Amino acid sequence: MPDIWMTELKDFSDCPQKWSSKWKRRLRDKNRKDAAMPLKLGTSIHAGLEHGMITGDWDGVLNVAMSKAYEQDVHDAEEIEKVSNAISCIPDWLKEVKNPHAEQELRLEINSPDHLLLTRPYLAGKPDLWWLDETGAHVLELKTTADHAKNRLRTLTDYDMQLRGYATLLYMISRIDPEYLEEWPRGIPVNYQYLVLSWRGQVGESGWLELGPAQAEAIWDHMCQQVGAMTVLSTIGMTPMNRGPMCKYCIYDPVCTTVLTGGDPEDIIDAKYRVSEHRQEQVESNDTTEV
Repeated sequence: MPDIWMTELKDFSDCPQKWSSKWKRRLRDKNRKDAAMPLKLGTSIHAGLEHGMITGDWDGVLNVAMSKAYEQDVHDAEEIEKVSNAISCIPDWLKEVKNPHAEQELRLEINSPDHLLLTRPYLAGKPDLWWLDETGAHVLELKTTADHAKNRLRTLTDYDMQLRGYATLLYMISRIDPEYLEEWPRGIPVNYQYLVLSWRGQVGESGWLELGPAQAEAIWDHMCQQVGAMTVLSTIGMTPMNRGPMCKYCIYDPVCTTVLTGGDPEDIIDAKYRVSEHRQEQVESNDTTEV
């Protein structure tokens, strides 16, 4: 069984139907070609920030971000200004972080016998940044947005399973497979937060939250149960829908609506969607934007 990525697990928790459409069938909206630009801008900003974090060359951050934008054929002056605006509001405290790990792959085998697994998959994730200091381990996830930073931050803190999942994965690895991480001091807390950089030149920070041992164990157990449920549903071919207020924002809502009204979902799939050629694992390392 292939690795299960944290973004995939989040989609499954949101709605099994969304997970099936996005990860199993790899459906993409034919009409969302414009979504490529936000992804390109987010990737450019992320490249600049990573350069500063890893090399300490903060004077070169904007040049790296611009180079990444040009590399992706982003040349419009208005779009370039958005990258510059976001880079300009990187908080000063982040520039003082020592020895960070950027997009390091974290993997841990799900090996509990209680979760109905015929195979033992690995749960994997690539947090944008994590580091150790005298106060503990810190996991930082970057998001960029066209919206006001505080508005975007509000949606992230309401649905922060992905970030808490990264923190939990880091904590559990330190407990179960400490050799996977270099020089990990036993017993130190794991802290996590979101950092939002807006194209408007605004920054938003969720504030550091500490992941305690009991909370980490509970989240890990929940994630293992979710993987077990994912495996069972894949085996029996069922994809339940979690209908709710967020459905109106989901690109797969027409599929669900068609099923609920007695129509043939394959007709709407043929009309509205295309099949992606890319493996979904790539989403994990590029999920920096609001799209």
